[in-house]
Amino acid sequence: MSDLQYIQELIGKAPVLAFAKDVEGRYVYVNDAYLVFCGFEREAVLGSTDYDLFPPEIAEVFVKNDRLVLETGQTIDTEDLAPSRSELRVGHCTKFALRDDSGSITAIGGIVIDITERHAARTALERSEARYRQLVEHSPDAYCVLAPDTGKFIHVNDNACALFKLSREHLLQVGPKDLSPPTQADGRTTEESSRGYIGEALAGQNPVFDWIHIAGDGELLPCRIWLARVDLEFGPGVRASILDLREIERVRSTLERTRAQLDAVQDALPQLVLVFDPIRRSVIHANRTYRLLLGEPPVVELWEVARAACERALSDGTGRQELQLTTALGQHRTIELAVSVFHRDDDGNATRLLLVGSDVTEQRELDAELRQARRLESLGRLAGGVAHDFNNLLTVILGSAEFLEPVLESDETARKDLGALRDAALQAKALTSQLLTFARADEGHAAPLEVDAVVSASLRMLERLLGPNVQSEVRLEAPDRTVLIDAGQLQQIIVNLAVNARDAMPKGGRLVIATRVVQLTPGHGLLGTLAAGEYVELTFEDTGSGMSPEVAEKAFEPFFTTKQRGDGTGLGLSTVFGILQRAKGRVVLESRPERGTTVRLWLPVQGQLTTSQQPPPKVRAASSGARVLLVEDDASVCAVSVRALRAAGYHVTTAETPARALALAEANGTFDLIVSDVVMPAMSGFDLAEKLLARMGSVPILFVSGYAEQALQERGLQGADVELLRKPFSPAELIERVNGLMADAN
Repeated sequence: MSDLQYIQELIGKAPVLAFAKDVEGRYVYVNDAYLVFCGFEREAVLGSTDYDLFPPEIAEVFVKNDRLVLETGQTIDTEDLAPSRSELRVGHCTKFALRDDSGSITAIGGIVIDITERHAARTALERSEARYRQLVEHSPDAYCVLAPDTGKFIHVNDNACALFKLSREHLLQVGPKDLSPPTQADGRTTEESSRGYIGEALAGQNPVFDWIHIAGDGELLPCRIWLARVDLEFGPGVRASILDLREIERVRSTLERTRAQLDAVQDALPQLVLVFDPIRRSVIHANRTYRLLLGEPPVVELWEVARAACERALSDGTGRQELQLTTALGQHRTIELAVSVFHRDDDGNATRLLLVGSDVTEQRELDAELRQARRLESLGRLAGGVAHDFNNLLTVILGSAEFLEPVLESDETARKDLGALRDAALQAKALTSQLLTFARADEGHAAPLEVDAVVSASLRMLERLLGPNVQSEVRLEAPDRTVLIDAGQLQQIIVNLAVNARDAMPKGGRLVIATRVVQLTPGHGLLGTLAAGEYVELTFEDTGSGMSPEVAEKAFEPFFTTKQRGDGTGLGLSTVFGILQRAKGRVVLESRPERGTTVRLWLPVQGQLTTSQQPPPKVRAASSGARVLLVEDDASVCAVSVRALRAAGYHVTTAETPARALALAEANGTFDLIVSDVVMPAMSGFDLAEKLLARMGSVPILFVSGYAEQALQERGLQGADVELLRKPFSPAELIERVNGLMADAN
C-alpha cells in the first residue's frame, strides 16, 4: 500500500484539512474536513489542480510551495489564504514529501489548520493594543506576550492557561525558559535557542519553529510557535502564538504504527508481494518473502522474466504467468505470478502494478509425478493384457512341444529343433513374467524382509555383475527395519539397478548402494503420494554418463531403452516401478548428463505379515478316473489341457464359457475337480466357482490365469490364497498340480 493510501485510511476523518497531490500537482486525496471547509465535492477535486479550483493568484502561491517541496524534499510551513465556502480564510499549511520505499518522492502531502482567527488577532494586535487584548482573549489558540528585558510573560490568554495547566497568576510570574526542558529536540540548549528566536522576532523576522514545553503536571508539550514583534507602552515586546502539536503527532504516530503493521503482515505472507513501476521498470516495494527468495537487491530483472504477465495487465488490467526463477541461493523454483493494475494516471496509463507470486514448485513436481504414474498405470494395464494373450499362446507352444518330444525321440535334428523351440518359449515366459511384474499382476509372496540383510546377501553376486572396473561402496544404516515385499522381487530390484549402473559406466566408475531410515510426515518434501510414516530408503548412486531430462522422463516406461538392439528389453526400470507400486513404495530417478544417476526407493517399514484371507479348505474327491470340468475360453489352451488331462487318466468335460459350465453342472450333477480360467467374458472364474460350489457342494478347484490381478484384488485375495496355476504352463505342470489336489482330497 502506498503512502497516499496510508494517509487516506488513517487521517480521512482527522479534525484538520488534509490533502495529497501527485508530482504533477493533481489532487489524489482530500479528507472530509477539507471538502466541508472549501465547499467542494470530492469528484470535483480529485484529479484537479490548484489552477482548476482556486483563483490564479492563490493557485500560484500553492504551486510555488509545491515546487519547493519537490526540489528540496524538505517539510515547509506557510500561512496562505484559504478560500472557504463563502470567504477567504487563512490557513497554516504544513507540506511534506511522500516517498516510496526506495526514497523517491511520489507525492506531496499537506495538513492545513484554519488559523484565520489567530491571524486576524495578530493583525489587530499590531494595529491596536486594546483590540489585541480582546482578540487574544477570545482566540482559540494559546497566546502569550513576552517582555524581552525580564524574560517573563506579561500577557497570557485562557488557552495558554489551559495548555500549560497553570493559573494566569502563575504564568505571569514565569517565562518560556521556566516552562521548557534544558535541551530542545535540535540539540541546542533551551536558553540558547530562545535567545536566538527572540532576537529574530525583535528584528522583525517573525520566526516559526517547533518547541518542547512542559505543562504544570510535567507532561511534555510538542508545540509549533510563531513569534512576532509588538510595540508595547514601555517598548518592544514579543508575541507568541502557540499551536499544540500533540494531536498531529498522535495522527503521525498512528500512521507510522499502522504502516509498520501492514508491512509486518506483508512480510509474514508466504507469497511474494511486489509493487512495480512499469514506467521506470523498477521495484517500488518488495515484502520479506520476495527479498529472502531473490535477494536484496533482487538478483532477478523482473520485467524481463514477467514481461508477458505485466504487458497483459497493462492492456487488460490483470495478467498471469508461470515463471522459472533461480533464487539467490541458486535453487530453481516455479512461481505462479498474478499481476494487476492498482493505480492509473489521469490519462489511464498504469503507474503501479501489484504482483503476487506463489511458489508452486512442489505442486508442479507432484503433478508431473501423478501424470507419470497415470501414464505408467495405463501402460501397465496394456502390458498385462498383452501378457495374458501371450501366455495363452505360450501354453499352447509349451504343451505342443511336450507332446512332440516322445514322437520325435529317434530324430536327433528334430529333437534339437524342439529343444530350441522350448528354450525360446521359456525365454518368452520370462519376458511375460517381467511384463506382469510391471503390470502388477505377478504378486509374488510378500513377507517381512530386512533390506540390509538382502543387500548383504547379494554383494558377492553384485561383485561379479559389476566387474573389476566398477568400484562399489555399501553403506547399510537400517539393520533393524523390515519391509513387506517378495524376496525374489527385492533381489530383482537390486540386480536391475546394479546392472543399469554398470552399463552407464562402460569405462568404469563408482557405485554407492546405501540404506537408511527416514520418517515422512505430512508436508514432507519426499512424501508425494506416499502415506506418512517410517520408510527404509534404498539408494543407488553411480558416476555414469547420466541422462537428459527427456530420457529420464521415459526411463520407467516399458520397452524404453537407450541400449543397443539386443542388449536389453527395456523392462528393468519398469519392473522396479511395478514392484514398488505393489509394495506401496515409491521410486524416483535423478539424473543429469555427465553427472551420474541416483535412484532412490522408499519402502514402508512393516511389522509381522498378516493375511486377511485364508486359503479355502481342501476337500476330498475321487482319486482315479476322476471327472474334471475344464472351463477355458481359449480353444487352443483348452485343447492342450484336455489332451494332457485325458492322457493322465482323467475324464474331461469342457466348457468354453461360464454359462456353459453352469449348464453342464446342472445337467450332469457333480464333478470331482474343476479347472477354470480366471479372466473370462461376462463372469470371472472366482464368481463361477462360487456358483458351482453352491450347486455341487465342496469340490477342489484349480484356477489358471496369465493375468489375475484385478480379479484377485476385487475379492481381497492374494495369489497364495487360492490354488492358482499361472500361465504359461506345460502339460506336466498342469498334471502335477491336478494330481496334488486329488491326492490332498483323498
